[in-house]
This record gives sequence, C-alpha cells and structure tokens, in this order.
Amino acid sequence: MSSISITSETPNGTKPFISSNLIKFQSTEAALDVCQTNFEARRLHILDSPLVAGAVLRLCDTSSDMETFKRTAGYLGGIIVADALNNSISSRHPRSVTTPNQRYLTASTLIQDDMAFVIIPRAGLAFREGIDAHVPNAHQYFLDMKRDELTHDPLMIADKMPKNLKGKEVFVCDPMLATGGSAEVTIETAFERGARYVHMLAMIPAPQGTARLLKAFPDNFDITTTQLHWGVNDNAYIVPGLGDAGDRFFGAYENE
Repeated sequence: MSSISITSETPNGTKPFISSNLIKFQSTEAALDVCQTNFEARRLHILDSPLVAGAVLRLCDTSSDMETFKRTAGYLGGIIVADALNNSISSRHPRSVTTPNQRYLTASTLIQDDMAFVIIPRAGLAFREGIDAHVPNAHQYFLDMKRDELTHDPLMIADKMPKNLKGKEVFVCDPMLATGGSAEVTIETAFERGARYVHMLAMIPAPQGTARLLKAFPDNFDITTTQLHWGVNDNAYIVPGLGDAGDRFFGAYENE
C-alpha cells in the first residue's frame, strides 16, 4: 500500500506554513498518522490522477475567474461523486436494455432509493451537477451552517434533512474539509436519524479535519477526497487552499 502525501512545497523551496496555534485541532503530524492508517484500511479514498490534480490547481489559482471556478468545481464534484458511488454499499439490481442490433445487454445498477445526499450550502451546491448526472433519482437534502469566526464552531442555520433516515446510505457533500466541525455535526445527525452508512465527499481537505472525522466515526464511514493540503492557519482556513469556496463559486464577497 502506498503512502499518502500532502501538496508540494512552494516553488522557491520554502516550507509550508502550518498554524502554530491550532486551538483544539491536533498537529499536522498526528493528523497525517491517522490519515495514513485509514488510507491503508481503505476508509480514506484519495483521488490523485492528473485530471483531478489539474482541476484542484484551477480551483486554487487566484487568476481563475468565476466561470472557470464554477465549471471546474462542477467537473471535480462529478468525479468525486462517481468514485464515492463506486464504493457504495447500496443494493444493485439487474437492468436489461435492447441495443440497436436487437440484442439484449444486462448490467447491475445501483438502487437510488437507498441513497440520500446531504449538501452543506453554499459551496456544497457544486456537487449537484455530479449528483444529477450519476444518480438523478437520489434524494437531495440540505443542512445549512456557518462557522463562528471567533470560536470556529459550526452554527446551524437551517435543517432540511429528514428526521428519519433509517436504512439510508448518506453522502455528505462539502467542498472544504478544514477543521471538520460542520461535517462532524452533519454526519452525527445523519447517524442519529438512522443512516446505516455515511460517505464524506470533499474537494479540498486539510489533515486536521480529515483525521477528526475518521476518529469520530470509526464504523460505517469513509471519506472520498483529493490530495491533502498542508493544514489550517490561525483562522482555521485551509492552507494553501482556495479561499472561500462559496464566495468564489457565486461571486458574492462579504467585504466588497
């Protein structure tokens, strides 16, 4: 089994900046140890193909305009959704079609009624294109939260997730996995409401948030994401990261 790695150093060879004040978050080294163990156990799925790497670079590039950012986020979200679906535990059923040559073709397909996608707005909406393309009949729900800028704790805004998820396979979608606070609340809520398995889908992960979720949910849980970034800074933002994903996706900047 290969080892996980984090994004490369800066072009001039300087070391990546990691917050010296990680508050209640564990150090990057300890977090990476947790990630490595779960990577080997196939609970952490890291996509590192050239196509994925190119998409991540476009998202992180400050010169990418809103159109490029939005198009790339939808593209990468579709790749991550597809990979997570390949690890789905939902039942399959055979489906047959008639080809133009009057022959039958049969294949096993996923039962979409067993699935529930929980999107964390705003930026989580970037996953909708991929969800609609791959499993258009799967139900989509929303759990809207924001982060307290002083404590970095998640604050609930709107809960549009069903009270009963008994037997459902849940896919939680949030592009940014920094400290893992919002994701942990969402996943915990899904399990409390009866979910039998939860997948976390993220585009830009920090070791701290990734490790936090893997430790908090040792059973019936996995993460599908891209190459780990260096860590989080004193404001709990991912470094190097891409800034505020929601602002860049919608072009809505609070300080304008």
